[in-house]
Amino acid sequence: MSATGYLLALTVSGLAGAAVLWSSAVRKGGAQRGDLLLCACGGFLLGPLLLGCLLWAQGAAPIAQAVLTALAGIGLLAPIAWLLRRRLPAGQGGPASPAPRAGDAPARWLGPVSLALLAVGFTLCLVQAWSLPILTWDAWNAWLAKARAWTEVGAFLPVLGVEDWLAAPAGSALANVAPRYPEAIPRWLAALMWLRGGWSDPWAALVWPLIWLAGGGLLAGALRSRGATWPASLAAAALLLTLPMVAAHGTLAGYMDLWLALTVLLAVVLGDRWLRERRAGPALGWLLAVLLLPAIKLEGAVYALLLIAAFLAWWLPSGWRLAAVVVLVAVVLPVWWLWGLSVPLPGLGWARLSPEEIRMPLLGTLTLEWRPVTDKVLESLFLLPNWSLLWYVAPLALLGLHRTWRRGSLAAPVAFLTAVAAFHFVLFFLTPASAWADDLTSLNRLVLHVAPVWVWLLAAALTRPQAPRGRYA
Repeated sequence: MSATGYLLALTVSGLAGAAVLWSSAVRKGGAQRGDLLLCACGGFLLGPLLLGCLLWAQGAAPIAQAVLTALAGIGLLAPIAWLLRRRLPAGQGGPASPAPRAGDAPARWLGPVSLALLAVGFTLCLVQAWSLPILTWDAWNAWLAKARAWTEVGAFLPVLGVEDWLAAPAGSALANVAPRYPEAIPRWLAALMWLRGGWSDPWAALVWPLIWLAGGGLLAGALRSRGATWPASLAAAALLLTLPMVAAHGTLAGYMDLWLALTVLLAVVLGDRWLRERRAGPALGWLLAVLLLPAIKLEGAVYALLLIAAFLAWWLPSGWRLAAVVVLVAVVLPVWWLWGLSVPLPGLGWARLSPEEIRMPLLGTLTLEWRPVTDKVLESLFLLPNWSLLWYVAPLALLGLHRTWRRGSLAAPVAFLTAVAAFHFVLFFLTPASAWADDLTSLNRLVLHVAPVWVWLLAAALTRPQAPRGRYA
């Protein structure tokens, strides 16, 4: 076991995820320019999650046994993906990539410049991730401490709170301050390090620059397959990855926020393809990405619920959608106001909502009252060098493009982002989580979860999907 094992595990994970995406999202005989990049980079996000969930499902087990079992499970994906691709209808071909036009010539310089920016950014991320020790911030306690402990002992021992660990037999469990956090990525990382031959901070940190780069490839591939030119697609990827907060998380080993943000982007991209093409394949890929969100972070359960609500609403005929709005206003809101509501959170359980408080699984009770953090929120989003000009440009540009998105498949992502904005507003202005905004800590990390979707949405709104024609070329 050495670096070869590490690289082999990365490759197998990525290929497994890419196979799932290719078999579900890409039409038979109708692949478009950009689909290969979309599936390869999206697979690099999805594959480790699938492998991590297979490791997680085995509970307490020796790493060697768990890895072999998980690899066998991943190996079954190839015939399953092949059968799925044979069974799903081929359709009439997806939106074709546009042919170059004379007017595109002045923008061709965008491609080389964007690639240069990405190359420089990736090099800087690699150097920093490889050179610096992993910082023992809260991400270490929640995720990497578990991965390192499992690697050192060679087994996936149960993770308990300190009090429960003190009461457990010696050597039967591990202690952690966040024992109930999702374990998919920590287990995958422990397997990765075990295959490498032992724990190494630089090798563990290397995953984050690769995820950062995969996010840019996912965005570029998704836009190209939707009809944008390669220069425009690469420029959008460069704009996303050079946002200060995104670039910083490309080197913050242990933090799951970038992974969550890019998986949310993958779900939105697949959902958009599903609504445009009305095929079962992208719907299955979308559903898989949505259901895997809670395996990354606890907030993923909320985003999964909002994605399901937004995309199913726009999948329904307009008459059903209007009926759902009427029921929401006439029935759901009065029930919430008078008695409260119980809402399922995928992967977490049930949340209880009332006008006075929110009771969340694992998080406890959050009392609802106004918190004066407006100045801090505005400072963080608009004045500090966290987001460049994104939050100046994004809302105004989206309003200016309302005729483009309001009746098409982009209406569902807009509804999702609106719901997320409402969730963040309640969280930061009405609950004790306002402390995260007041001390300028977690506010930007939660905003990061949807920043890639904002960039994709603005770029997609500027792109007119082409009429179906031709095959991949």
